[in-house]
Amino acid sequence: MASQQSISVDLLDLDQTLASGQVFRYRRVGDRYFVCRRDRLFWLRQRVGRLEFGGACEACVRRFLGLDHDLPATLRRLRKIPRLRPAISACRGLRIVKHDPWECLVSFICSTRSNIPKIARSLEMMARLFGRPLQCEELSDFSFPDHGSLGDLDMLKSTGVGYRAEYLAATDRLCTPAMLRRIGRMKYPAAREELKKLPGVGDKVADCVCLFSMNFGEAFPVDVWVLRAMRELFPDAASNEKEIRRTAAEMFGPDAGYAQQYLFHYQRMRAGKAAPSL
Repeated sequence: MASQQSISVDLLDLDQTLASGQVFRYRRVGDRYFVCRRDRLFWLRQRVGRLEFGGACEACVRRFLGLDHDLPATLRRLRKIPRLRPAISACRGLRIVKHDPWECLVSFICSTRSNIPKIARSLEMMARLFGRPLQCEELSDFSFPDHGSLGDLDMLKSTGVGYRAEYLAATDRLCTPAMLRRIGRMKYPAAREELKKLPGVGDKVADCVCLFSMNFGEAFPVDVWVLRAMRELFPDAASNEKEIRRTAAEMFGPDAGYAQQYLFHYQRMRAGKAAPSL
């Protein structure tokens, strides 16, 4: 049995963090969330002022949930923009996670023209077909597929990813851990353009990888939810995706990633699309 640990936490909403479209491989069992991250299965449970966990070390949990980021300071800056305040109030405590770059890249290639439940199903099937068994207390799951393991196109298609199977297989051939480490050391604009050279990676996917796995807090992924939110809140400055990204850079600066995630989740909450995975 994995030993239980506990740490004090300041400003964390675990439910909203996991349900906000950043994390696809998790499930709720009773009052705990079991999370798969690359080759580790661990559990999280939030109490008042504390976070309990098992199956992972404290450093891993803190890194995954971004607990060392000064979220109160970020939200104070963003609250100076009045039109963001409803989203901040509704989503307060939502944190940007830190994914493994390879898992993040594959996950968001699968996200193109899809939805969160479908992405989660495909990734879970992919792990069952290409990963290794994992165990944490009473729960079993599978590790995320390693680099170089996604070459079987027919097996990939059986996971429900559709036309994205060819992108995944091609990226699996071209991408290496060393490449992702090199990209992660670049400046944000260069990293973004380098990621876009990979099959199936456009503006949104590149920005998601930059934001959720490479610590580029200025990245601002634009999907239909963010497009809708920005057009609603800033109609004079946000008519297309390119202008929206420019507006976000000017208005939010290094906090653009957090502004995006709060807007994204708030829009989905208002539409009734943000229920936690079960």
